[in-house]
This record gives sequence, C-alpha cells and structure tokens, in this order.
Amino acid sequence: MKCVWFILLAASAAGQTITFTNRIATFTNLQGRLYSGVQLVRGDLDSIIWREAEGTRQTHAVLGEFSVLSGHTLAVQINMHLATVGLPMTPNPSPVPIFSDNPVSGLSITGTDGAASLKLVLPTPPVQFIVVLGARAQSPGVSYVGHYKILGLLPDPEGGLSDITELYLAQFKLLPAGKRVFIRTLQQINGWRDLPKTIAARIPPQ
Repeated sequence: MKCVWFILLAASAAGQTITFTNRIATFTNLQGRLYSGVQLVRGDLDSIIWREAEGTRQTHAVLGEFSVLSGHTLAVQINMHLATVGLPMTPNPSPVPIFSDNPVSGLSITGTDGAASLKLVLPTPPVQFIVVLGARAQSPGVSYVGHYKILGLLPDPEGGLSDITELYLAQFKLLPAGKRVFIRTLQQINGWRDLPKTIAARIPPQ
C-alpha cells in the first residue's frame, strides 16, 4: 500500500491528474520507473546513513511550528524529487548542498498576434537544475495561489531569458489575455531543493 501511495504522490507532484479512467495508465507509466527506485532504497530507508542525515531538513511551518524529517521521510522525499524530473534514484544521500540565490529574477509575458509567450529572466545561469511549477491563470486582482503543478525543468536560457511557454501550455492549455500567471521555481541539486521562489506577471490585454 505504501508503494501504491508513493506512485500516486509522485504522479501528482509531476502534474498528472489522477482519475479513475487514467489510473491504470498512470500506474503503467510510473510503476516501472518508480518501482525499481523503491526497491533500491527500501533496504536503506532506515539505514545508518539516512538516519545520520536526519535533522538536515524540516517540514514547512504549520502555525509557526516545524518538525524534523526522519531518515525514512528524507529518503522518500529526495528520491521523489529525482524521479519527478526523470533522474535516477539513489540509495544514499549526497551531502547537503549550499544553495546560492535563485537566479530567476522575473517573469516576462509578451503578446504577439494574439499569442502570449512566457519567459523567465535569469541574469546568471543556474548551478544545476531549476524545477519550474505553475498555477492556472488567475484574475488580475489575485495576489496568492496555493496550488502549483510541476511544469518541468527550466529550459536552457538564451540571452538571459528562458522560454517556458510550451511547458506552461502543456499543463494549462490557455493563456487568457488580462489574467495573472504565477510561476514558482526551486533550485535542485542531487535531489535536494531550496525554498521556492514565486513570481507573477499579467498577460497583456488584447
């Protein structure tokens, strides 16, 4: 049952909508990739090396309170991070990296001939991977969104701009004029992620 839940959770994190009709297809697509990873780490989830890594990560604050992740939870979290971006899983944690400032500094939305394009502004190149998440376009007065889907890895920037239009449209299909788009980015190094950075911009009216 834990393995089933792990597969569903990874599918949800990857932006896949789990319904009754596509559940079998979801298992078929993900089980082969994740099952081998589950077997890889199953014998090591409570091993000394994961327990030694306890305390390096905390949960998100709830009512101002944190809790330290156990070695088991940390192993699942790091390997889910690797799996959801198509990277191989690992039975052992790598050293906790020191993250520099997230290089994504803005979101540029331009419109040409009625079609909008989304580009993230990066004055400096990323250290390793940047995971891009997005939310469905909101009314212009909205200032906070709580639910995001993983769009994919940040495409290589050109001239300080990374075009994420295709990533966004693959999930949400539309870029309605006048709506506000929220994008969240996280740096990822060897399965470890830093805190998310959220940026937003309004789609130009037609």
